[in-house]
Amino acid sequence: MAAAQSTSSLPDEPPYPSFRELRSNGESICFSKAFKRLCWPLEGAFPSAMSVMRIARNSAEVDPFFQPDTSGSGSGTWHEISSLPITNRKVSSIQASIRDIDQWEFDWVEAHQEHATAEYVTYGDLSDEDRPFASEPDEDGNWEADSDTEFLIRCCGEDRPLRKTGFTLEVTPSTGNDFISIRDYLSGKSSP
Repeated sequence: MAAAQSTSSLPDEPPYPSFRELRSNGESICFSKAFKRLCWPLEGAFPSAMSVMRIARNSAEVDPFFQPDTSGSGSGTWHEISSLPITNRKVSSIQASIRDIDQWEFDWVEAHQEHATAEYVTYGDLSDEDRPFASEPDEDGNWEADSDTEFLIRCCGEDRPLRKTGFTLEVTPSTGNDFISIRDYLSGKSSP
């Protein structure tokens, strides 16, 4: 009986593994060189605000990622890198998330907890969904904090950003594709 081959020795053809499968198998995977040529400004609409550097790390010479048709039909031409793989190895799916959103509530509390205008409620006033667990169980093994513990809920005219962690988007290939292209990833479209 033949020994099982590792995925790294298999030919580069479909079906492709997911990004998560490669990572869990200890495979080396990173964004492709083509993806690293993108100029992605913080402002502007997708895809017209995006550019592609002609030479990596040189934003002086760029081409549009998408060139709209001058007829106003809504169609246009995508840059040649848009159809290339997002990663150095083709993958069938990838989860996208934003670390700053996961960190938002913690950072907000750190920034506001010492303010004189901070508004608090007690844990007992919070729903089960919003009430945090204690950092350590009490002597009875209970993980719930005392109901009279204060909880910062509002400050500086802003509500605390509750339940903002753990949002991910599972990106899958567009119709007719077996792998995630740069365009698939940037458009954030996923199959149901």
